Amino acid sequence: LLAAMTLARTGHAAQANAVADELRRDFPSHTMVQGYALPMLDAGMKLHAQDHAGAVRALQPASKYELSNWGPLPNLYAAYLRGLALLQLRDGAAAAIEFRKVLEHRGLVGRAGIGALARLQLARAQHLFGDQAAALKSYEAFMALWQDADTDTPIYREAAAEYRRQQEIVRRASS
Repeated sequence: LLAAMTLARTGHAAQANAVADELRRDFPSHTMVQGYALPMLDAGMKLHAQDHAGAVRALQPASKYELSNWGPLPNLYAAYLRGLALLQLRDGAAAAIEFRKVLEHRGLVGRAGIGALARLQLARAQHLFGDQAAALKSYEAFMALWQDADTDTPIYREAAAEYRRQQEIVRRASS
């Protein structure tokens, strides 16, 4: 499942679909495979294909299981994927709800990377729906978590640039 999601998110749809078809065939009555894992795989492929509305639709069955502790993917990964899709659909308020789910359930998320990345995505969602002060705080929280990160990491460089722009937006608004 983890390999299939990696394939789905990196654009190897044929291989991801082959694994998904295998899971559909081998586990036809497994609730978590059919209702949770496969919708996430489908959403991962749709996200990579820029079908963001399709990703949100694909994740509908997974919503009732997203607080479960099952499988190799991070807990609340369905909420994180839904948030990413909603962010791309420019629905910042709805995306923020999904990223807050991840942040509000730290015990389930543990040290999974989506815990830290949800802070960055929440900042982006808050910026999108116009809550610039909250966005700045979320960027600051993300930057504090990643203060010892390799500064050449693409996600860190993007976040640092966005953070500087957000600081300027808030500074101008308060002047």
